[in-house]
Amino acid sequence: MIQKELSTLKIGTMVNVQAYKYDGSLYRQWNGAKVLNNNSKHIVLVLVKCRVAEPNNKFWAYKDPVLWFFPKNNLFNATVLLRKNGPYVYINMASHPIIEDEVLKYVDFDLDIKHYPNKELKLVDREEYYRNKKKLKYSKVLQEMIYSELNELINMYNNYNYIFDDKIINYYRNLAITDKSIRSNLLNTSQPSQNTDYKQNSRSAFSVKGQRQNLEVTKSNFTIENND
Repeated sequence: MIQKELSTLKIGTMVNVQAYKYDGSLYRQWNGAKVLNNNSKHIVLVLVKCRVAEPNNKFWAYKDPVLWFFPKNNLFNATVLLRKNGPYVYINMASHPIIEDEVLKYVDFDLDIKHYPNKELKLVDREEYYRNKKKLKYSKVLQEMIYSELNELINMYNNYNYIFDDKIINYYRNLAITDKSIRSNLLNTSQPSQNTDYKQNSRSAFSVKGQRQNLEVTKSNFTIENND
């Protein structure tokens, strides 16, 4: 049912996005995102000077164009800021997206990962996650799912896959340029070949001297508790 609802989100349409906490409270809304792609794997949005609203009646806007990836079979979504020195990837551990009242919605699980040019992967907001998993009573099953998804993301990172593959980022960046969502003069990155192979991973944008640290999340540093 969810996949069927998501398929109604047509390429080229504008959509608002809402993020909720686990208790159902709305904590952030993005207004005016454009659907760049929607297939069986994921939804990709493009944000240009998108206005963001927060519960404290504060508003802010992105200065740089943003690609936003919503994989349909993973518990995360990822924003990619397209800056001249490379992509800035910020990953939200989150529920699968749904469409409700013509708004794309998801539940944020507090824990985030960021990866910026020439820097290694970094787990952030861990204290907020530990605080909210107790306060909002994240189930043990959910905690195990988040833990598993973190390790899958690290495997993607170590193997230069999906959002850590600059060929994929370049593909969608150029797609946004082609449909005139963003202007090419805002960016200063190399053009990919027309025949983009998602299984071939380029290391130019994300590596530090072409190498990765062998990162992992273990249960010794990621506590899972029974809050049922």
